[in-house]
Amino acid sequence: MAVAAPPLTLLLADDHAAYRTCVAGLLGPHGFVVVGEAADVPALQAWLAQAATPPDVLLMDVQMPGGGPAAMTALLAQHPRLRVLVLSMHDEPAIVDAMRAAGACGYVLKDDPIADLAQAIRAVAAGACDVGHISRPPPPSQQ
Repeated sequence: MAVAAPPLTLLLADDHAAYRTCVAGLLGPHGFVVVGEAADVPALQAWLAQAATPPDVLLMDVQMPGGGPAAMTALLAQHPRLRVLVLSMHDEPAIVDAMRAAGACGYVLKDDPIADLAQAIRAVAAGACDVGHISRPPPPSQQ
C-alpha cells in the first residue's frame, strides 16, 4: 500500500483577513494546510524568522502593506529557498513582470478558479517558476 504524501504547507500573506480565511477554507479540501498568516510584510518577516520550517509555498498579495517587488526581493534575500506564488487582483503586465523579476515563481489572479490556484501551488511547490500569468514571455528588455 502506498503511503500518502504529507499535505503541502502554505503561508498566506494578504491584508484582508476575510480573504485569507476564505482561501484557507477553499484550499483545505485540495490537500493543503495553512500553517500561518500575515497581514503585512513586517508580520510576514516575523513569521518566517520564528518558523522552525518554512512553508512549502508562500501565497503573497502584491499590494498588502509593505508589499510589492522590493519587499519580495528583500524576503528572498533573507529566505532564498522560499517558493512564492503571487495572488493579486492586478493583471497589468508591468506588475506581473516586476514580481517575476523580483523572484516570484508564479502569479495567479484572485478571481481565477480555485482549481487553477491549487494547480499553481502544486507546480510552484514542485519547483516550477513559470506558473500562471507569469508564464508568458518576458518583454524583450528582460530576455
